[in-house]
Amino acid sequence: MILHLSLWRIAVLLIALAPLAFYLIAIVAALRFVRRESRRVLPDFTPPVSLLKPVRGVDFASPLNFASFCCQNYPDYEILFCVNDLSDPAVALIRKLMQDFPERRIKIFSNAPATGSNRKVNNL
Repeated sequence: MILHLSLWRIAVLLIALAPLAFYLIAIVAALRFVRRESRRVLPDFTPPVSLLKPVRGVDFASPLNFASFCCQNYPDYEILFCVNDLSDPAVALIRKLMQDFPERRIKIFSNAPATGSNRKVNNL
């Protein structure tokens, strides 16, 4: 009976150690991956990109949100704002943004044909 009880405890202990062994192997593999990737030198490849921003209306954070697009740490990009129509209140904020950041290429697109059910995404 005592031998049977101790074998049962050893079996439970071995089953409990299996996940621990898995996690230790995963940690070692992750550390090896991070160490190898941190030594890798990446090329200076920064192609020009376009930031697409569908806009409809404004809220209290819209000016800061729009300005954050102009402060990206990237060498060559343009910002394309898409509105449903030019009477949208966001257009005034975007035009002010164009004045505040003349070094950025900012464009406004509007009046896209309605082909989808979501008007903001449809503008993209």
